[in-house]
Amino acid sequence: MQIADVFDALTSVRPYKPALSCAEALDVLDSEARRGWREPRLVALLHKLFESPVNSAAWPVLVAWPPSGAVLQSLENMRQALNA
Repeated sequence: MQIADVFDALTSVRPYKPALSCAEALDVLDSEARRGWREPRLVALLHKLFESPVNSAAWPVLVAWPPSGAVLQSLENMRQALNA
């Protein structure tokens, strides 16, 4: 979740900074992984997701499906919070 959160922060406009492109955000995460601030295997997985064509057949290889009950509950909590 940390990698996704950082990626989202980097690619989102903030009052104090413009949004980075996806490529720029991946470069930042690569740099942080080299410094030991991020888990290199997770950053590599994020790269793999962006390099994969949008194809539902590729997802079972990249993401365990169906998700666990905890993941489903977390997604439901986020959905409810966004609709509140």
